Amino acid sequence: MEKIDFKNSINEMMDNFDFKVRRFPVFSFGDRSKCKSMLMAAICKVDETIVNFKWLPEYDQIVDWMTDTKGKGLLLAGDVGRGKTNIIHHALPLLFYHYKRKVIKCTHANDLHKHLDEYQNKSMISIDEMGTETIVNLYGSKYEPVNVLFDMAESKSKTLLISTNMNSDEIQERYGIRTLDRIARLCCIVKFEGESLRK
Repeated sequence: MEKIDFKNSINEMMDNFDFKVRRFPVFSFGDRSKCKSMLMAAICKVDETIVNFKWLPEYDQIVDWMTDTKGKGLLLAGDVGRGKTNIIHHALPLLFYHYKRKVIKCTHANDLHKHLDEYQNKSMISIDEMGTETIVNLYGSKYEPVNVLFDMAESKSKTLLISTNMNSDEIQERYGIRTLDRIARLCCIVKFEGESLRK
């Protein structure tokens, strides 16, 4: 097969037209051992109410993602009370700031519609409790803010960090197959299963 070099054409198109090559940012926090220590320390540091920290099987998948994000974001989905919010809302923003100097402001899904314009200029978007937000009715036109967010993330190569209690069937039922397909493309999905740790 002939190797084709588009480099000059791409550079000219980028200089003269509104042309962009889609490229998602890739992050790594180090090797597996370092990432495990970092995640454990961050979870405990941002929640001082934890008395006896318990390493959950789900955390291993987050550690895998931390070693090499492969250009994907992270979706933590599943049972309540397993620490998804603590990780998305607090631990990951701490790690990204401390090690990468990236500021990530996590937004609760209920407030998503208020911040859609702000996300245009951000490379990373963090949403807690996807599925709890209301459908927006703007001058008689109804839309799901989450669908707008996923369109934006895909077209502008943004990294998503999201938590939800929804499973894939519930996501598809609410947002449609298109959004479910985009989630699979844009995010590493970690399923949280088991009893609540709040007991």
